[in-house]
Amino acid sequence: MPIFEDIAVANPLVKFTFTATDMAATQTDTALVVAGSTVTTHTALKAGWVVGIGVKLSAAATAGTLTIDFSLAGTAQAVDKTLATAATTSYRYEFPVERYRFAAGATLGMTFTSNGSLDPETIDAVADLYVIYDDAIFR
Repeated sequence: MPIFEDIAVANPLVKFTFTATDMAATQTDTALVVAGSTVTTHTALKAGWVVGIGVKLSAAATAGTLTIDFSLAGTAQAVDKTLATAATTSYRYEFPVERYRFAAGATLGMTFTSNGSLDPETIDAVADLYVIYDDAIFR
């Protein structure tokens, strides 16, 4: 007879995906939208913290700069992660444990800023916001 063990993850990692299409050369704190919608924020199920972001661009910027940021409960966190003007199209950033905390029900969003000379202006982005919920056991 097989023996089964019930194993739970106390603090599961959750990914929220946001997108932007044809990012303009001059934008300031422009909201990315929740993937597949026109909504700009997710709502946190429980309290927790942001552990990192990952960004994939459709093309590398050949000029200008593009900065990705996130907001918690409507407040920009000003982490200002600049996506370099190089041949790179994938970026990832990790943050210290519990540095960016949020309460249950907080809105979670992402924004981008371009400096006026972003080229090409047809860059699309998929940005993932990774969070961990406090003592959240999902069954």
